[in-house]
Amino acid sequence: MRDVIIAGVGMHKLGKYLELRHGDLAQVAVWNAIRDAGVGLKDIQFAAVGTMMGGTSVFGQKILRNSGISEIPIINVEGACATGALALHEAWLAVGSGQYDVALALGVEKMFSGEKGAGLDLGEGDSEGVEITGNNPMHEAVHCASLVKGVMDKYGWTQEHFAKLEAKNKFNGSLNPNAQHQKAYTPEEIAGSRLLSWPITLYMCAPIGDGAAAAIICSKEAAKKLGVKKPHIHIASMAMRSPRVVDPREDEPRPEEIIRGDNVWYTMHEAYEKAGIGPEDVELVELHSPVTPLEMIRWHYLGICPAEDAAKWVEEGNAALNGKVPVNTSGGSTTRGHAIGATGVAQTAEIVWQLRGEAGKRQIEGRSGKGPKVGVVQNSGGFVDTTGQACSIGIVMKR
Repeated sequence: MRDVIIAGVGMHKLGKYLELRHGDLAQVAVWNAIRDAGVGLKDIQFAAVGTMMGGTSVFGQKILRNSGISEIPIINVEGACATGALALHEAWLAVGSGQYDVALALGVEKMFSGEKGAGLDLGEGDSEGVEITGNNPMHEAVHCASLVKGVMDKYGWTQEHFAKLEAKNKFNGSLNPNAQHQKAYTPEEIAGSRLLSWPITLYMCAPIGDGAAAAIICSKEAAKKLGVKKPHIHIASMAMRSPRVVDPREDEPRPEEIIRGDNVWYTMHEAYEKAGIGPEDVELVELHSPVTPLEMIRWHYLGICPAEDAAKWVEEGNAALNGKVPVNTSGGSTTRGHAIGATGVAQTAEIVWQLRGEAGKRQIEGRSGKGPKVGVVQNSGGFVDTTGQACSIGIVMKR
């Protein structure tokens, strides 16, 4: 693989935009990314477009016309909540393989509609609605609650820990101009919001929303040729896995686990090995947690914090902006928002801004005190039974 650089990123703020279409949202994100990269429209040679609810097999070709992009190869991808990560993965492969020098990754979603119930096949309610995933008509809150109840006593986790952790995310989101919700809440307010399924409350769940995020990916040589002036942010590795199908007559070897079937642990090891680093090198994480407790669970799988220490980590604020390993500096899915197709690219944009020192009031210092150099993007999507079906991990570095 060639060295691959994220030359530019851009977003359309997540929210509720009844008057806008997919192409309108995408156009803002794409042109923000083009301007950020300092490249020309004609420099883009390939595009990967991700959406869950586009409704047409040539979705990318259709909406990129709004942005002035045509003639180039455009592929369309979908993978539940991991849709944006799939688009980024395809753009990374296109450039890393040497097939193209400059590629666009776009994730876009429109989940609100003027008609009651329309556009909400994967969500229910208003901007504080609760996501439904996969083909199982069950709220993500109910799904997560059924899984986390079994480990709360084992690891000493309480609803208060989840509420305190979500207060961290709400605070981060209040500093993020692209976040759907920009209001900080106390742990007491979060725990006291409407109970959905014990211990999950409304404010612990991702909202549905509209939005878009884009990234311009290029080779190191192309970045030099095109005069990309901003700090070069490298995709050191990407790994994507689906779970292993196990013969029910055999025992599947697993790591020490919290939730049966989660394949984040396996994907993480592949990504770290490809990048030549370990969890001890990670300085910040954008982690997909459409329900707050999933963040604590996935700390464990990413090697950031063992499950038995997670409650203490919450109490000590180790995942906060000034903590040991800040997690979801953007506010995460529960606060930044979860316009499904956009999520994976939006996570990556946040890491890029942090590594460049462009994150404004939510900027972290990193271990050196001069800004972070290594970030992780984790995105998962879709369930069959209790098994996450698509998992992506990207290692992003400033060199």
